[in-house]
This record gives sequence, C-alpha cells and structure tokens, in this order.
Amino acid sequence: QHLTSNCSNYNLPGVITGLSYSPNETLVYASSQNDNTIYAYNISDLSHHVQTYGGNSSSQASSRFSLNTPRKTVQDCQGGFWVADNLNYRLLHYPVNSNVSDIVLGQSDFNSNLPGISDRQFLFPTSIALDKNCTVMFVGDENRVLRFRAPFNNYSSAEGVLGFDRFTENNASSSSFNRIFSLNFEDFNNGSGRLYILDRGNNRIISGITTISTSTGSYPLSCSNSTSLLTSTQTC
Repeated sequence: QHLTSNCSNYNLPGVITGLSYSPNETLVYASSQNDNTIYAYNISDLSHHVQTYGGNSSSQASSRFSLNTPRKTVQDCQGGFWVADNLNYRLLHYPVNSNVSDIVLGQSDFNSNLPGISDRQFLFPTSIALDKNCTVMFVGDENRVLRFRAPFNNYSSAEGVLGFDRFTENNASSSSFNRIFSLNFEDFNNGSGRLYILDRGNNRIISGITTISTSTGSYPLSCSNSTSLLTSTQTC
C-alpha cells in the first residue's frame, strides 16, 4: 500500500484502513492494519512520518499505547483525534501533540478488551463521524450506529442507537444494517446536513434517517428526550 501525493508514492507497511486530516489540514493520519500503527505526515512533506501511534506488531495487549487493527480516525476541534481500535473493541482519543491516549470508550479501562453489545460496549467499531462543533459523535459498530454526546469521558454511555429498537440488538438485516464500513457527515453543523452510512453488507449508502432509539423510546434523529442533536435550547 502507498500514500500518494503529487504523483509520488510513499511506502507504508501493511494494509491502510483509514485516512483523515487535521482540522487545519496540515497533517494527514494513515491507519496501518498490519503493524497496528497510525502514521502522521505533514501535508507539505509526505516523504516521512512525523509521529506514530500504537505500533504493537508483536503483541496485541491492550493499553494506552497499543492498537489492534486500527480503522477510521477523526479529528476533534482541539487538534487531537479519535480512532476506532477495532479488535480491542474500543475507541481511543489522543490529545494534541501526544501519542498516549487519554480517553477510552467501549471498555472500563485501558487494559481491557472485551467485546459486547450495549450502550457502553462495542462489538467491532469501524467508523466515526464527529460534528463540526465536536459535541455529537456517531460510531459505526458492526451492524448498528451508536450516538454519543459531549463531554466524552472514559466508559461513557451512548445516548441513542440507529438500526435497532434497543442497544442490545445487533443482527444484520436489510431492514437495519449489515457490516457498516464508513460514516460521514455532509456539512453537519448547527443541526443541518446529513449523516451518510456505507452499509457494506447490504451494498448501499443510507442517508435521511429520521428516528433514533434511546433507553426511553424513539425520537426524531435531530432530537432526543426533548434535546436537539447539538444543543439543549431546542425541543422536539
């Protein structure tokens, strides 16, 4: 696999499973599956990486420093980023200018890596979409999409799920999802824009979802318990 820019190829070890950019578009992050590493490159000079994250090719032990089959990354508003750490069944957050993670979602601590299907656990997280205000985050987890709201703290609970009526369901079907591959927002800011879901197993891209399920019932996607997707000033 290669990272390509200006008609020049730069070798990266292993299969690349995710690419993302820093908010100011000065850095690009490439997730490498084979050596469980994320490589950061300066956009102005892609000939060598300037930082690495993870890199536990000889051991799959779960920790603040390790990754196991990292997938998509997404940058936050402070210059840090989130990564879907697929086979550690978690999301990790790295603060700006640090390769040591400071927040874990999906596990009770940084050394655990147990899969699960609940509002606090992941089965196979693959993709992340974060709104422009960095207040709402959607996570593609195998056959469902979980929604989290800031502040994001260790072992936070999701506030809603797309694709099912409850958090504990995950069966693939044409009426829900089948192996979600990617999530993306279309200019998602202040409640506008669409969430696009690449539903790989069903060979389709889904947008225009209008409802979300929570622990207390189903609500319009832009609202949850009389709280809008981005603020608490609007009501359903």
